[in-house]
Amino acid sequence: MESRKPFRTTQKFSATIQLLCLPSFKQNSLWYHSICDTFNSLILQTLEGEELVISCRLEAAKILRRQDPLKRLIVIVGPCSLHDPKSAMEYAKRLHDEVIVPYKDELLIVMRAYLEKPRTTVGWKGLINDPDINETFQINKGLRTSRGLYRELVAAGVPVGMSLLLSTANP
Repeated sequence: MESRKPFRTTQKFSATIQLLCLPSFKQNSLWYHSICDTFNSLILQTLEGEELVISCRLEAAKILRRQDPLKRLIVIVGPCSLHDPKSAMEYAKRLHDEVIVPYKDELLIVMRAYLEKPRTTVGWKGLINDPDINETFQINKGLRTSRGLYRELVAAGVPVGMSLLLSTANP
């Protein structure tokens, strides 16, 4: 069996965004230039952060296949959606210190860290869409804030579970 190098999530992310930025996708040039510039300038994950993400994904896969040598359970905890990065970091620190570390041999704890509210039709649509919670919809700011928050959460040693619905990538 040939050995495979672990993929770099930032490379995969960048490749997806580059696909969105191809000329054939530029139906509305102002919108596409704005979204491409935003995605291409987002805060990249550190190598340590990528290693945590990859190792936790592998651990989760083993647990779900009942191949985990410690016979742990996966527990996903946290708020419905994150609206305040400072509060999210305070929660993550307590979660790490009081739960993740003490119970690491019994549980794989993952912090729920959703940034969008895709099923919400009235009211606040999430940190990505309205980061200032004032209906100004500064999506570029929301994307930068959200990516920075994910980077900080992972740097704090907290695995995060997130939604992959980036409605901002849809016309």
